[in-house]
This record gives sequence, C-alpha cells and structure tokens, in this order.
Amino acid sequence: MKAGWTWRRRRRNKRHEMEKMKLLEKPHPHPLCFIEERTDSREDMFCCVCKKELFPPAFICSLCKFYIHQSCIHLPPQILSRFHPHHPLSLTETNSDHCHCCWQMPRDCFYICTHCQFIVDIKCILADTKRPGLNLLGKHFSHSHPLILHSEITTSKLVACHICGLLLVPGPTYFCSKCSIRFHKACAELPQEILKPDRHHHPLFLYPHAPLQPFCNTCKNQCSRFVYSCVECDFNLHVMCLASSHHKHDFIRFRTIINFRCLLCGWLGHGFPWFCSICHLLAHENCAELPPSLLVVGHDCPLTFTYSHPFEDHSKLACEICRKKVEPQFAAYSCSECSYVVHLDCAGKKYMRGQTKRDSLKINPLGDEAPASNNSSKKTFEEVGSVEILHSNCEQDLILCKEEGDIDKQCRRCMRRFSVAKPSYSYSCVKCGFFLHKDCADLPVTKRHPLHKHPLTLITTQDVAFQCHACLQFCHGHAYHCEECLYTLDIRCVLIETRKLKHPSHQHLLSLAQNHEDKICSGCGESNQAVFECDDGCNNFSLDYRCATLPQKARCRFDGGLMDLSFSVEDKTGEYYCDVCEEERNPKVCFYYCKTCRLAAHPECILGEYPWLKYGSYETHKHLLSLVAEGRRDYSDCEHCGKPCAGNLAYECRRCKFNVHAIGRCYHDQIIKRKLSFKLK
Repeated sequence: MKAGWTWRRRRRNKRHEMEKMKLLEKPHPHPLCFIEERTDSREDMFCCVCKKELFPPAFICSLCKFYIHQSCIHLPPQILSRFHPHHPLSLTETNSDHCHCCWQMPRDCFYICTHCQFIVDIKCILADTKRPGLNLLGKHFSHSHPLILHSEITTSKLVACHICGLLLVPGPTYFCSKCSIRFHKACAELPQEILKPDRHHHPLFLYPHAPLQPFCNTCKNQCSRFVYSCVECDFNLHVMCLASSHHKHDFIRFRTIINFRCLLCGWLGHGFPWFCSICHLLAHENCAELPPSLLVVGHDCPLTFTYSHPFEDHSKLACEICRKKVEPQFAAYSCSECSYVVHLDCAGKKYMRGQTKRDSLKINPLGDEAPASNNSSKKTFEEVGSVEILHSNCEQDLILCKEEGDIDKQCRRCMRRFSVAKPSYSYSCVKCGFFLHKDCADLPVTKRHPLHKHPLTLITTQDVAFQCHACLQFCHGHAYHCEECLYTLDIRCVLIETRKLKHPSHQHLLSLAQNHEDKICSGCGESNQAVFECDDGCNNFSLDYRCATLPQKARCRFDGGLMDLSFSVEDKTGEYYCDVCEEERNPKVCFYYCKTCRLAAHPECILGEYPWLKYGSYETHKHLLSLVAEGRRDYSDCEHCGKPCAGNLAYECRRCKFNVHAIGRCYHDQIIKRKLSFKLK
C-alpha cells in the first residue's frame, strides 16, 4: 500500500516537472503582473501548473485568469536576453546589487552576465516590454509601490517628474503615497521598449539608469536616469530628447566628397551629401528637397513624408507601388488613415503633376463644371435626409430602399443587376424607373486610379457605348474619363479594390500589379497588362479586370437557380463541355456552375457577349433604334463612316434599314451633328 502511494507521488511529481511552463520559450500572449505580496482578493487563485493555491512570488494575468508560481516556470541555466545581447546570462541566486532594468532588488533567483556584471531579475525577463510602463496593478516597472492617478496636482509646491525631471504642470499625474514622488501621466505610461527607425535601427529599452555610455546621442548632455538605450550600439536617448526628436531638419551641404548612405531613402551615394547639423543625418540632395506632402497616382489622400511609420507590424510593411519591403529605418511617404505607404523613389515616379486641357471627345459631364482635383470627395448627390437624396440629373427624389434580389432591376451607373444572392440597398425613383446601387451613388465626382496618371472625372455617356480600358469590355452607363488622354474606366472596374482584394479565385489577397507587363490571366487565359497579382508571391497566378469583376452568382436559365462562378474543376471524368453551347470548355479557366442541375457553362453563355450594355429601343432616329450585337448584311452601311456594320455592335432601324456603329465615334458624332436627336418625352 505504501509502495503504491510512493509510486503515484513520484509519477505526479514527474508529470509536474514536465508540465512546468516554459514562458521563456513560449511567452504568454497577455501582460503578466508580478505578485510579491499576498493580496486581499476574495477570489480563489490557483496555479495553472501545480493546481495549488497561489502564493507569492507569482505571476498573474487578469485578462484570461492565468496564474502561475515563479517556481513553476522553467528557467534554463543560461539565456540570451534582448536587454543584454553581447553575452549570455547565467541563472544564480546570490546577489547584493540592483536589477539594471528596473533598479529594484531581485527576489530569489535572477540572471547575471559574468563579464559585465549586468543583472536582470525574472520579472523583467518575462515582462511585456512593449506595453505601457504601468502594469494592471498600477505599479511602474521601476518602482516597488503602487501609484495613484490624480486628475490634478494636489500640492502647491514645485514638484519635478521622477522620470523626465521637468516640473509638473496642471493635469493628470501619478503619485506614490509612500515615497511622495510624482510622475507625469505620459511619462509613467511610456513603454519599456520602443522602435523608432528614424532615431535608431535597433529597439530602444527604457532603463532607470544609463547602462553604458553616460551621454545622450541627441543633446550630447550627460544621462543620469531614465534613458532609452541600445546596449549593443552604445546609443542613449533622453526621454525629453525622444519627445522632441521629430524636428525639422536643417540641411546644409557637406563640403567633402564622400561615400555615404542616404538615411532617407537608404541608397548608397557618392559626392557632396546634405547634412543635418542637429541629428547628423546624411541625405541625397533630391531626398533632402522632397516636399512634406504630395499626391500620387492611385490614391485619393495626400501622402505625408514621414520618418517613423505609424503601423504596428513593420515586418510586413510593403510598398503599395513596387510591392517590395519598406525598411522601417528609412523615410517614406504614407497615409496613416488608409495604412498606405510607398518608397520615396516610387512616390516620385507616381507623383501627380499639372496637366493641360486639350480639345477632345466632349461627353456630358455630371454638373456644369468639372471640379478641381482636390475636391475628389464631393459626391454627385445632395443628401436631403437619412433615406432621401436628390439626383443631379433628375428632378425627382431618390428613395433609399432595400432590394430583395430583384434580378430585373439594373443600376443605371454600373449596369450591374441587383444582387440575386442577398438583399442590397439602392436608391430608386418609382416614376421614371431610375435605380442606383448605394455604393454607386456615393462615388466622388473626380477620382484618381492607379491605371492612369491624371485625375478621372465622372461622366454620363447617355446611350453611347464605350470600351473600358481596364476590362476591355463595351459598356453603357456612367464612367470615369480623362478628357486629355481619352482614357475611360467603367464603374465596376473603379469600384473594385486595387489592394488587398479578397477574391474566391485565390486563397491569398490580391493587389494590382504595378510593372505593367503582359501576364496570362488565370481566369480566362488571355494576356493583359492590367492584372491583379498575389500579395504572398504566387508567381503563377494573375487575374485581369474582366475576370475580377465577373458576378459571383448568376441565374441559371433552365431552373432559375443560382449559378456560382467557379475556378475549380468539378468534373472528374476528364470531359469538359459547356452545357449551353455544347462546345468544349477549357478546364483551367473560370466558368459558371449550378450545383442543383450540375450544369457548367462559359461566362459569356450565361451573361451574354455584351453583359454591360443596355439592350432596347433608343429614340434618336425618326424611328426607334435597336441595339444589336451584330449588324445585318442586308442593311445599309454605317451612316457615318460608310463601312459595313455586319458582325459589329450597331444601332439599327428595322423600318428603313438604317445602320450606325455603336462603338467608337460613329453614333456619338451623328448625335453631335444633329443627324440623330433624342426625342424628349
């Protein structure tokens, strides 16, 4: 009996040793608070490893109720610490000096460098240095007593902040009732670790006392206490010098020809660099003269010249133009609201310069005048209330309503049908049958797009069919147009995301390629320059605008069910045919598939050859004109150019066998010359 009990106890102790938490190898995801004394908490706390009642010294996490004894943490005999990267630190228990990270006496065991006598205790090793200096219990990492937050200063005496040394001003402060010391609220909440690429290329740690060099690298004054340091590089920075480090550089020309690295763009240079006398920064002349803000092609917001990027994960920081990594220690142009960042040289290539207007194809713009480029946020609708807007071309009020997947309703701007899969919101005019998607109604009058260097203006094309330069399809409705270059984009191609696009054809996010090289689309097999590429580097995948803007669902003409746009092979027999035209189908390109009927079809067989054209009658001729996909051979030649309309998209009159090309200038010029005129009702 006794032998069995001893065996079970040994097995339990062995399992306990195996379960010891290896926090140094796999840190806890939340900040841990170090408990040195027993608390009066009524909550029962038990160690997550040994299952016994919690007693100090211990670590707790109030976010997920994680508790662990210090003795239950696996501590290796030697470690490499970010606080002291020069030498390994050894675990020991004998000490008579302070911890160099928090300047408090270690309890129980700690780590020490036998070469430099650098000491760090266990709670600093396990600390989440990127969080604010105060933990969840109100203790600062450098002070052993809890601090109390006061909304205002409670004394009339002149008191200096314990961290920065400056006098306290009216405002919130932290106070220690036992030591009678005070902290600025901002100083007490400074993180123990920061990354400031504009000041230093390594992380900086906040030490209560300067560990090595006693002089600040910015102001050149002596450092006594509370200094951000990089021990590896002997780099020190006062807390106040850190706050004032974002100065305006005072560049002067260096008088010696040298080899140097520009600390703005990161490229090597040779010659006379420009030199900042305040922070000793070397830069190319063209980098030193860059404007503080600029506009680039493809982004509506102005980009700001910045030395420190306002994004948390610097390891995944990529230029939105070249898709290459942006090094955090160098400057860049960025937009913090959109998480948009570009290299300095890439921004220079896409810089928006002035443009001159020339006489070109006059298409009716929305409004009397085209607004200036900086008014891109101005919308073409005037908000009247929460559910009503006024259309600039319609005297009637448009009412915001919820469409229940009515496939017969078509948006007058993008020519898309309303969603057949889920309800969507739209603006509609019951009297004239005018319908708009809500996202189409919110479009600005002018917009910048990565595919074109000039701002584009929102226009209405009346009944003139145009060809989109992105998807190369013929469209009706509204468009974004550059009058100088005769460049046109349809609304669907403008609405689609050009960066971080989530598309069912690929498992990773997609972004618009910036190299403008011909790529084979994985959706249709056609070659195109305007394609989306994988952000994770899948070189064998690209998607052009035509396939990227295809509807995800379409009606099946046989049973009225929904057909899904598919990019995967559904037939394992090896025979691939379109169930509509009964011709062979390429299994490597996209298709529409109905799971109920098990029917597969080409996209053009489901949507039609010209899915974004509005077929019907047009009152511009003395008789009604019909838009047809192919003109007839027995009709007359085009009224404008004299060439046959057979096989081409055309407007025709069946009563007098009148023909005019629908694509290009033929139909448009006939209207301008008043040989065709709209009959207003």
